[in-house]
Amino acid sequence: MRLLRAAITPRTKIVYLPTPNNPTGTANSAAEVEAFARDLPPHVLLCVDEAYAEFLDPSAVPDLRPLIAAGRNILCCRTFSKIYGLAGLRVGYGYGPKPLIDLLQRARQPFNVNAIAQAAAPPRSTTRITSTARAPSTPRVETSRRWSAKTRP
Repeated sequence: MRLLRAAITPRTKIVYLPTPNNPTGTANSAAEVEAFARDLPPHVLLCVDEAYAEFLDPSAVPDLRPLIAAGRNILCCRTFSKIYGLAGLRVGYGYGPKPLIDLLQRARQPFNVNAIAQAAAPPRSTTRITSTARAPSTPRVETSRRWSAKTRP
């Protein structure tokens, strides 16, 4: 993380950080990611790809919501496609500061989730989650549900 931070210049606009990384599965600690996010210059957007976050120990998943609430320029992206085995179906969500989400909403239309993906996605109600054969162990599913519920509007 130190080398990544050192590479940021006044011309840097965005830093894309997958945690954990795909395909290696390596991840920085939650404290390292949170410190990195706090240390970024305000002109840099930090995009955190959390597609595989449910596969981490819950203590290793950074909680960037307090930094977002404090006005930091952070966008976190999540997907249901990995944890629920929805190969080829792009179902997910992002969370970040309201002005950034509003901007993304303007460009979202051609990238909307199609009807097939919506039907396969886990419902807001959690009744189907525990009966999904492709879901990983129950503790991780439960952690994913709690995390996702905290980030939804």
